[in-house]
Amino acid sequence: MRLRIDEIAVEIGEETQAEHAAEAIRAALAILARRLAANPLHERGLRKAIQLGPVPADYLAGPGAAARIADDLYRELVRA
Repeated sequence: MRLRIDEIAVEIGEETQAEHAAEAIRAALAILARRLAANPLHERGLRKAIQLGPVPADYLAGPGAAARIADDLYRELVRA
């Protein structure tokens, strides 16, 4: 399986929140990569954008943010 991510866009007004979001997204992608390695999806030729949101500000910060993002991304990939 090959997963190519062309773009990640996060729209956040405050710089501090943007830094937390970037950290959470990096961690979420690492979690997602491990999950896909352990449970690969079959070749599907996914060519659509996956969008999460809009989400509350605390979605990208706080305890469990990376795992929450990874869970939501995985769920969207399975649905695709």
